[in-house]
Amino acid sequence: SALSVSELQSASNRPQQVGGMHFFNPVDKMPLLEIIRGKNTSDQTVATLFKAGASLGKIPVIAADRPGFL
Repeated sequence: SALSVSELQSASNRPQQVGGMHFFNPVDKMPLLEIIRGKNTSDQTVATLFKAGASLGKIPVIAADRPGFL
């Protein structure tokens, strides 16, 4: 939760496809999943991350791209 998704995007040739997923511990007990959208993350990437999280039985929520998220 200390890495900036926007900073990670700057190292990518496809920054629109870079987003973050932050699971809470213990992962098998905590249902919440933070989806972190960087400044260049596309709507399609966010939708894909939401779908992936839901398929794992998690409750995805959008979190700000800042230290600590939420």
